[in-house]
Amino acid sequence: MDLKTQKRQYFYICMVYLFYYAGYTAYFSFLTVFLKGEGYGTSDIGLVMTCISLANLVSQPLLGQLGDTRFSIKRIVAVGMCVTIPGAFLLGASVGVFLLALGSILLVAFFDYSMIGLLDTWTNLSKEENPRINYSVARGMGSFSSAVAALLIGDALARFGNDKIFLFHGVFMAAAFVFVLLFREVPCAGKARSGERRESMGEALRSLFRNRKYRCYIIAIFMVNMGWRSIITYLPVILLDFGGNSSHQGIAMAVCTIGIAPVMFVYPRLLKRFGIERMIQAGYLLTIVRVFSICLVQNLWMMVWFQAFEAVSFGILQPSMIEYVTKATPAKNRALAVTVAAAVQMALCGTVGNYLAGIFLEYFNFHLLFFAFGCIGTAGFLVLRRSVKA
Repeated sequence: MDLKTQKRQYFYICMVYLFYYAGYTAYFSFLTVFLKGEGYGTSDIGLVMTCISLANLVSQPLLGQLGDTRFSIKRIVAVGMCVTIPGAFLLGASVGVFLLALGSILLVAFFDYSMIGLLDTWTNLSKEENPRINYSVARGMGSFSSAVAALLIGDALARFGNDKIFLFHGVFMAAAFVFVLLFREVPCAGKARSGERRESMGEALRSLFRNRKYRCYIIAIFMVNMGWRSIITYLPVILLDFGGNSSHQGIAMAVCTIGIAPVMFVYPRLLKRFGIERMIQAGYLLTIVRVFSICLVQNLWMMVWFQAFEAVSFGILQPSMIEYVTKATPAKNRALAVTVAAAVQMALCGTVGNYLAGIFLEYFNFHLLFFAFGCIGTAGFLVLRRSVKA
């Protein structure tokens, strides 16, 4: 691959991240606001979020295994986008019937959420033949577009109605789809040769979890991200309780994400200087600080501006997690390893964290909730240390 082609391919994957995360933000960041505006109660929204997490606990490892052994990640992502673009519009037509609305949401979530781990794996595997690709910079483009989309969409929804989330989602995902088609395909690293038996998903999972470094890492990520996922879930509810609206939700999401891109852009230099072991521990500790910070919130604008902790914590932890898993696992199981970690971070932590948060909030306020989650994350840091030393 010549230098010009390398640069062009790098541009394509950056554009995939940019438009994918704009579309993802348009739908999922404002889904709670849309449902709330349609008369859904907090318990209904909590059930929807729990079902999304449960569905993706299955979909992410399943699609990851398919990406390792059967189909290229490019093909899986392209098919997923073809499903979710029209699928998102089904919610507007079915919102009056809870089960139909839930079904339409899960259809979108099945592929949209799973693309996170698949895109990360695709990018890192592509680095082996294209050294110009830098994951943290490409992912930073996604964070930048998410921040801009949150601001613009939040204001647009306040002006023109919450149902416009489907239009924004469709436009951005369609643009991402074009660049997915342009980005180079990477063959399945774990695909069986002719006459060989294909490794089953159960065998691949057992192989991964016999790896102490990976096993302890997964446990540690689970312990800290329960609090992080609960912040994401309950942020719109807390803002609404403080008297906010979709515009405040957009500003809060922009504050969350606008600083992530600069941090990810400088991340390669930090990684080169300090190494992956120090970087993942730093990102983990900053995520704990992020969770504890919610304990101090007293009003609407404090809740909005305190989301700035996300910029540094996520900007360091996210690329560190991908880099850490890449070094700790073999290429033939790479997509499964990344998507299992993403399923734990997004789905399992969302399911367990939201369930515990729902029970906790029946008796206590959100300040105590995030203090408890912060303590669990602190204990998880000790587990992460065991992984680093393995």
